[in-house]
Amino acid sequence: MIGEVLAWVLVALFAIWAPLSAIAQIRQPWNRKLRRFDFFGLIPGWNFFAPRPIVADYFVSYRTWDAAQRAAQDWQRMPLPGERRAIDTVFNPRRRARKAQWGSADYLLSQPSRQALPIQRVTTPSYLLLLGAVTKHARATAARTGAPVPEAIQFRIDCVRGHHLSEQTLIVWLESEKHRL
Repeated sequence: MIGEVLAWVLVALFAIWAPLSAIAQIRQPWNRKLRRFDFFGLIPGWNFFAPRPIVADYFVSYRTWDAAQRAAQDWQRMPLPGERRAIDTVFNPRRRARKAQWGSADYLLSQPSRQALPIQRVTTPSYLLLLGAVTKHARATAARTGAPVPEAIQFRIDCVRGHHLSEQTLIVWLESEKHRL
């Protein structure tokens, strides 16, 4: 009896969710009202035919210095938060962390932020979010591998264009200040 009721509840939820997901793809002002009540981010926002298609990817890389070595270590690419799983097609709570990392890189590369003086750029929330993310990752990597704790860190935002072509182009778009940890 309980299993049958649960099955009907799930059918009802999917019967509501599927049309809402389809309707939400229509870019109209009234859709913003619909998304305002999507507290858990369950209504997807796909861009099948984007007005400005994505032609490049941003990657955040970092390098560290430790007390034993005065020279900087090689640049390491910062992984996106969490690995992809099959359940992510239905429920993906890490999507917001990925979007925050990509959005922060995009914001820092926007015209007003790039033209700002270094001290102004360092105090933006986007800069601090990326600095915090690379610092956390570098410390966790050092603890996991038994490497010395980093003394300083620097990050950069790389742009990769032409991943659909035979040769890719890597462009370093922004390089941060060196920060002591």
